[in-house]
Amino acid sequence: MNALMHQNFTSGPRQSRVHTPRTLTEVNELQRAMPHAAVIGGATWIMRAPLRGAPIPADVIALSGVAGLDEIKISDPITFGSMVTLESAARILKGLSDLAALREACVHAATPPLRRMITLGGSVAAADFHASDIVPALLCLDAEIISEESVITEIRLPRSQWVSCHERLTWRSGGEYSVASISLSYDPPTGRVRVALGSIESTPRRWTSVEQAMMAESLTPHTAAAVVRAHLAELEPVTSPGIPGSYRLEVLPTVMERAVRRLL
Repeated sequence: MNALMHQNFTSGPRQSRVHTPRTLTEVNELQRAMPHAAVIGGATWIMRAPLRGAPIPADVIALSGVAGLDEIKISDPITFGSMVTLESAARILKGLSDLAALREACVHAATPPLRRMITLGGSVAAADFHASDIVPALLCLDAEIISEESVITEIRLPRSQWVSCHERLTWRSGGEYSVASISLSYDPPTGRVRVALGSIESTPRRWTSVEQAMMAESLTPHTAAAVVRAHLAELEPVTSPGIPGSYRLEVLPTVMERAVRRLL
């Protein structure tokens, strides 16, 4: 066990006890012994807790030393261990058009130094993070999340003949959180689509009503944007400092139009 210092902006430095198990069995034993401990991957989310007004946990369980969680298996499905970083995932996915949505999400999320730290499993597990780029991409690719007890261990991506992309809008630069994002997967021969939203509501999700409406007519950038406009009333957008929920809805049809244009 070692200690990790955090800066608490209201009460000064606070120390968390960091537990470093070597096996999943040890992780599960620690969780049972300390049910309130936080499990961390790259730890980037927990380091920002003071900025969210969230408490720093007294105990954290680090997965960085658990054997096998950083492995990558190139087959069908492609399997990423939960501790694979965004940078590593993007490198493996280069040139795979069916999985391009995840690669693009990995490439544009955060900044280069953070992409070397942020893990796929941590991106899935991060609580209360509506602006995730990774989760919408995984949803639109029909990814399978594998866990052992409450610990994510693998992300499995089935291969297909579909094409996909991840389109996002930020205020100024790519390293910012998205104002709105859409992950889109499309099967040209059948016209089937999968659409997932990020940064709009409190939780990323599939938008199945829009999927059905898009498949009911010929897919073009214009018709896809029109479908989104017709379904905006279904959404409950979040408001964050400087970004009203109404603005997220206003730009969403344009984000969809850009995504479809890239795939056709």
